[in-house]
Amino acid sequence: MTVRSTGVLPLGDHMGHEETQPTVTCARGAHRGLGALSTNCPAVCQIPWKRKPGMSSSHRNTHYDKKASISKAGIHRVTVHPLLTSSEPPRMRETAALHSQPTEPTEPSTTPVSPDSYLFFHRLSQTRSQQSALAPSLLSGLAVSPAAAASFFLLLPGLVWCGSLPRSALRWAAAALSLPQIVPRSLFAPTAPHAWHPPPLHSGRRPGSSDRIRTASTAERVIKCRAAVSWGVNELLVIEEVEVAPPKAYEIRIKMVETGICRTDDHGKVGNFKDVKYPVILGHEGVGIVESIGDGVKEFKPGDKVIPLCSPQCGQCICCKDPRTNICSAASTDNRMGLMADGTSRYTCKGKLVYNFAHTSTFSEYIVVEEIAAARIDDNAPLHNVSLIGCGFSTGYGAALNTAKVHPGSTCAVFGLGGVGLATVMGCKAAGASRIIGVDINKDKFVLAKELGATECINPKDYDTPIEQVLQEQTGGGLDYVFECVGNTNTMVSAIKSSHFAFGTTVIVGVAGSDETITLDPMIFLTGRKLTSTFFGGWWAKDDVPKLVTDYMEKKFDLDKLVTHRLPFEKINEGFDLLNSGKSIRTLLLF
Repeated sequence: MTVRSTGVLPLGDHMGHEETQPTVTCARGAHRGLGALSTNCPAVCQIPWKRKPGMSSSHRNTHYDKKASISKAGIHRVTVHPLLTSSEPPRMRETAALHSQPTEPTEPSTTPVSPDSYLFFHRLSQTRSQQSALAPSLLSGLAVSPAAAASFFLLLPGLVWCGSLPRSALRWAAAALSLPQIVPRSLFAPTAPHAWHPPPLHSGRRPGSSDRIRTASTAERVIKCRAAVSWGVNELLVIEEVEVAPPKAYEIRIKMVETGICRTDDHGKVGNFKDVKYPVILGHEGVGIVESIGDGVKEFKPGDKVIPLCSPQCGQCICCKDPRTNICSAASTDNRMGLMADGTSRYTCKGKLVYNFAHTSTFSEYIVVEEIAAARIDDNAPLHNVSLIGCGFSTGYGAALNTAKVHPGSTCAVFGLGGVGLATVMGCKAAGASRIIGVDINKDKFVLAKELGATECINPKDYDTPIEQVLQEQTGGGLDYVFECVGNTNTMVSAIKSSHFAFGTTVIVGVAGSDETITLDPMIFLTGRKLTSTFFGGWWAKDDVPKLVTDYMEKKFDLDKLVTHRLPFEKINEGFDLLNSGKSIRTLLLF
């Protein structure tokens, strides 16, 4: 026969304390304490729970209707129903299976505890102000009987995991009771409907982990800051105040330090990419410091120096596992639609949604990126000039080393001597090429090109014949490796024809507009010419960007010579003018 008891329990009362211990009234008289209930009392007992003097109003207003049944086997089943008030929304009903004192002393039960019990204590752990009151009450209740205590300790792994009890208190209680063993934490896995989502495959972090780190001053809140917003095709960028939302799960928010202006940004500005939506925050080449992190982020913490990545790396997709490519499936150009993985944006301006660009949007003082779209760099790395490693330098340098695999003693030609082209020259030199010809219509770039490794430079305007014919004549039939770093389709055709007819390789590095097409005579490939392209220079971004930063710190290459102008962020349109006039190699904007 069972005894049913009802009562109202304020969450936070200390079970086991004299002023809060319940009194059970039944046909056989009053019984002190929940553990003293008789298993054969036929009456329905009333358990009045006394509120501890001095309890806060928040605890006073939180009550639970507690219905208990005790069987002869000694299993105390508790169903907890939150009492709903007009000011509180309905909450989920949860059930916890607890062990209490049996009629006769028995050995501690080894039956696995229901996962529902984990859910109960996980819910209790949600309110920190309630945890401090819960811990002593539960530990005090262990004194009821050894059997009850041993049964209670079956729940310890779940309590420790969700943070409901201090570990020091649990260690003391376990030692005092000489508990032989504790049920593994794996028994307390959450069950539906409390489904959890796996982290990005690259992060390696347990979902729901409680050890996330945030900055107390700004985490969890919207930040208002300056950003250069493009409101429409071919319009000047406008410095606006934008709202940057907190990072969601597996995202980080970064305080930008500097950002570069790349030709790809100009394509987005003038409308050469059909899939860019407006208004948009452009920019994809920068460096900054992590300001806050979202749930599930393990790789980063506030204060880390990072380079946002226009070439993400999850580490687990079919592309990431294939050594033939460095492109992650997450780097699909579909992302240029400007939304995060969950289909939303983190930016608003004047009440309107603002789209992001190339996973990054570095033309903003604060940005939010996915964890797979950022690389942590050396804590001692400088925060000037390394932003070029986020795109321009890495793309050109890697095109020679990784994509073309330039061999020592070979001949090379580089069309376009901007930031990417000069980085390609540096890559060819590092690979040991014996002849590196720079091709550009702007002679002002020739001096720097030769400083960085070009053996000679030519201007197509100085010749009456096509430049491909000039190069073929100067190299005895064509070059071993040719790199097109302009993004012009006519230049691409000239580059292909400049390669050696039998074994030449042409690498398309520059980015052309979405509507551009190339017309070629297919017979030019009949004799052995090869045509390929590169994305981010063939580097695995998360793996290789930190290494490139280290190489720069060790002076294995010179980024500083590529930076010709530095401007305050608000002069961003002046920076685009410098790019389009050919007066700059790379302009950096300082926040």
